Amino acid sequence: MKRTLVFIIIILSCCHINAQTLTGVVYDQATKQPIPGVYVYFDGTSIVDATDNSGRFTLTVKQMINTNLVFRHLAYQTLIIEDGLYMYLPDTIYLEERPLATLGEITVRADSYSRRQRLRAFREQFLGMTQAGRSCKIVNEDDIEVWFNVSSKTLMASSDKPIEVINEYLGYRILFTLADFKVEYSSVTLDPNKVQKIYFAVSSSFTDLNPNDISIKMRRDNVYEESPNYFFKSLAYDSNPSSNHVFKIYKGESQTDSRSYFTVKDTLSLKMIHINANMIERRNPDRSLLRISVVHREMPEAEGYYREMYYLRQGNPNNPNFAQSNNNRANSSSGVYANNFVNSPFELNNLQNENRMNYYRSDVSFFTNSLLVDQYGNIDQFDKVIFSGLMGWMRAGDMLPKEYEP
Repeated sequence: MKRTLVFIIIILSCCHINAQTLTGVVYDQATKQPIPGVYVYFDGTSIVDATDNSGRFTLTVKQMINTNLVFRHLAYQTLIIEDGLYMYLPDTIYLEERPLATLGEITVRADSYSRRQRLRAFREQFLGMTQAGRSCKIVNEDDIEVWFNVSSKTLMASSDKPIEVINEYLGYRILFTLADFKVEYSSVTLDPNKVQKIYFAVSSSFTDLNPNDISIKMRRDNVYEESPNYFFKSLAYDSNPSSNHVFKIYKGESQTDSRSYFTVKDTLSLKMIHINANMIERRNPDRSLLRISVVHREMPEAEGYYREMYYLRQGNPNNPNFAQSNNNRANSSSGVYANNFVNSPFELNNLQNENRMNYYRSDVSFFTNSLLVDQYGNIDQFDKVIFSGLMGWMRAGDMLPKEYEP
């Protein structure tokens, strides 16, 4: 059985943001002069501003959200305000100049693949192969360095500049600051079916290119309803998430009431999800404390599209082993931040029910007995949760702003 282990980390720890307006002035640490053009944003959101000629910025936060405050400028070292420390943010912020050696530094690494082949593999693994992922265009590919390490069978990438992505399907312009990117293969190849493990770490900011487009809003809502955020939001804030019309929770092949597994408590303006002690299991194949399945809404109208997606990966639109191949179960892991989208080979699951209806399923494994969830569905310990299946198929191309609401 093929198993692909995938780690996608959207970096930085979490802070808790209450409704308020943050203002300040950014200065050069050495010269004490104001710095215009500093990109100030809450990581993973569309809450963004740039300092003016006086170095001033203003950010308005409507509701609490788990994220970090980031100050970024190409000529200066990135400053991250995390773990709730934004509450003590001074009026004056100082940035240190980035050492000259790190500006525009390029290291050439030889391998057996052309740059075109490496970039194609990078796009597939970073943006994903869903409809949203395939619609994405990287504006500044020339700024990305991609190489293949033959000895470790690993594709790696880096970029000194933020990677600018236009997502036509979801209507966003996204800036990704890439901290790390690695794809490990089972052999010396760039075949997506030979991927064993994926890891990348980013911070991101979103600009809405189509705020009034109804069709794009519907696409965003559909992606959101298949995302980890919606699952956790429903689990924490719905009085009866097991009756949710978008997904059902299963243990093995039996539908279950989530309240038999989880207790939800209020803590300040967040919710705490706690696994009931009598439901903790230590004999799961992945050694998690609890492993459940999330069966997404039935979408027969989308079956043709998802078959197309599977065929794209297999490279054979007439594959007679379609159903059998889709039973391969992947094991994937997230990282330490809320809007994470972990990836695995797409699987279309047929549950063993009387009608054998097609559903879309994700497995969720918990490696902690408690999580904090904000009202958007962002959680704090994403390094303690593993997804596979439909939610695991999503990547950067399916990301939505962390403050997104349908």
